[in-house]
Amino acid sequence: MKFREQNIPTCESVTEFNNITISTNDSSLKLNEKRIQSIVHYILDIYNLGSYELHINFVTATEMTRLNSAYRSIDRVTDVLSFPQLEFEEPAAKGGHPVHGGFHPIMGDLVICVDAAIKNAKTIGHSAEREIAFLLVHGILHLCGYDHKDPEQERVMIKEQNTILDQLAANEKDFYRDMLHKSSEII
Repeated sequence: MKFREQNIPTCESVTEFNNITISTNDSSLKLNEKRIQSIVHYILDIYNLGSYELHINFVTATEMTRLNSAYRSIDRVTDVLSFPQLEFEEPAAKGGHPVHGGFHPIMGDLVICVDAAIKNAKTIGHSAEREIAFLLVHGILHLCGYDHKDPEQERVMIKEQNTILDQLAANEKDFYRDMLHKSSEII
């Protein structure tokens, strides 16, 4: 069952930029949609996928647990889920192109749990915004045909993630700054 075929929970806010829709069901979360959009466009442009639609949903831990249980049969929170609408024969960076019958402009959906990102960031020792940027890259790579089911796939995906994050940082040192606020504080 595909994510789009399900009832998507009512969102506190939805913002649409060209081909990127950003939403949240967390009323305590304030998103800097333009900052998120610029990061996402940068990543999509790397793979010449800038014309495809992408939907990014920032959700609470409760909602992420529900989605993880429904789609992966794992009854616990996770940090990011990817729901691709395109299929790749090989990852985009290796020259893979979307394989589909006819024109399908929707790349897919990303669901990011900010509460899990905050917890991960504290464990790792960097900002939650940096973790959200990582999850955006990680999730988009899944939508581009990457996976980490075996050690070789994981090595390739980690290398690609690090390359993109390094490129983003080279363009702007704190590219993830002021990306979001939760409960009136920068996280």
